[in-house]
Amino acid sequence: MNLRQFGKFSSAIERVDRLIGSYNAAPLYYDLAFRVASSWGVSCFNYGYAPLSADVSADAACTEPHQLEMYRQAAVAVGAERFRGAVVLEVSCGMGGGLAYLARTLGVGTAVALDRAQPGVRSAHNRFRLPAVKADALSLPFSDGSVDVVLNVEASHVYFGEPFLSEVRRVLKPGGHLALVDSRDLTPGGAEAYMRDNLAPHRLRLTSFRDVTTNVVDSCVADSPRREALLKRVPFFLRPPLRPMLGVEGSSRYECFRSRKTTYFISTAVAE
Repeated sequence: MNLRQFGKFSSAIERVDRLIGSYNAAPLYYDLAFRVASSWGVSCFNYGYAPLSADVSADAACTEPHQLEMYRQAAVAVGAERFRGAVVLEVSCGMGGGLAYLARTLGVGTAVALDRAQPGVRSAHNRFRLPAVKADALSLPFSDGSVDVVLNVEASHVYFGEPFLSEVRRVLKPGGHLALVDSRDLTPGGAEAYMRDNLAPHRLRLTSFRDVTTNVVDSCVADSPRREALLKRVPFFLRPPLRPMLGVEGSSRYECFRSRKTTYFISTAVAE
């Protein structure tokens, strides 16, 4: 492949990456991704968190410890005690493994998984025995004030805005909590202000914001061998666009985190 061909190929990969991130295309991509991931035994999707806590390290059932550690960190940010006996809804649950981990370890009352991709819903229900619903994040099929905690991990960038936040506030009980884990191409201060300014009009008050970009970078490095092994299971021509999505060390997405172009954060808010 000469330089011109490589440039065209790289441009095509970037266009695919932008398409995957668009709201209308996301279900098509994740439908396929979840089908493949299910056959590989993958339980959840996120860039992961390091270092691992003693709780996760000692849990023999954690086959993807860095990814589950991110869920644990989100729960700690909300207050792990608030999950006990609570109704917890994960919007964009992926395969359901992260929510299942919290339900198993924190004594959640009712853990409900929701996703637009049917294979993810099927995995959450059949594999993890969670109540699971195929639905849209912009139209949550739940009654007003029926949820104690809404969880959203590494998905809001696809649909973040007024419709989503209005739905979150509608289904949360007064005093209920939102845990939103994601990244933005902003400085830490800019990302915090962005979250506060967008949440406030919906009577969602930002209660904590934590920049965990360094933890994500460390996770990508520590977990790269497993991710590289997953890449070897797909045809070679699919590996370039998947490398950044998996956050493999040296990929473009990894470099965004390492260079601090992108801030990865754990944020929480309370419904007022």
